[in-house]
Amino acid sequence: LLPGMAPAKKDTARPSRPLPKDIEGQLATMSPAEIEAFLSSEEEAFTVSNLSELAERIGLNSSKRQSKSALVNMITRHYEASKMHSIMRGARPNEA
Repeated sequence: LLPGMAPAKKDTARPSRPLPKDIEGQLATMSPAEIEAFLSSEEEAFTVSNLSELAERIGLNSSKRQSKSALVNMITRHYEASKMHSIMRGARPNEA
């Protein structure tokens, strides 16, 4: 560096877009594979912060130290478990 020049700062942080208001409803209609692909996609650009907020909205405890992939997995498994629960609750034994 030349005297009087400051080092160039890298702006690596992406601006965080707010979560869509109906995201919980959207995710509830998707299969686990679709949820995982959607939350992991670069096009949607979900940040760790967004995923933490989503986890909080749906009642999941998360840590600030969790990675993006861990949050995606946790959210996906939540919706998968919810679907399994509703399937099992809807299945009734045959009446004789």
